Amino acid sequence: MGIVAEDMLLAASGPSIWVSITGYGRQHERVAFGDDAAVAGGLVAVDEHEDPCFVADAVADPLAGIAAASAVTECAKAGGRWLVDVSMAAVAASVVGPDRGVIWHRADIH
Repeated sequence: MGIVAEDMLLAASGPSIWVSITGYGRQHERVAFGDDAAVAGGLVAVDEHEDPCFVADAVADPLAGIAAASAVTECAKAGGRWLVDVSMAAVAASVVGPDRGVIWHRADIH
């Protein structure tokens, strides 16, 4: 579409905060959707047959939205002009934390 966030932020009448939510960050051209971004971030489990399965349906999308909203709040408090770069895979990885790479098994709850 020819829109360049940096140019918009530098324009006198431009926004003070620009949010960009992508699969892997603005530096990557790779496209992602909630499920594959979540898996790339480590949010994956295995079923009773040891097959990989999603932890939640498209969970990286709402998690990235929450992270973006939090960042916008902080930027608005600080003032100035901001380009907020939210990677769905990075947000998913931050939720997993130190358990990244650990295989999650379904809980046997009756």
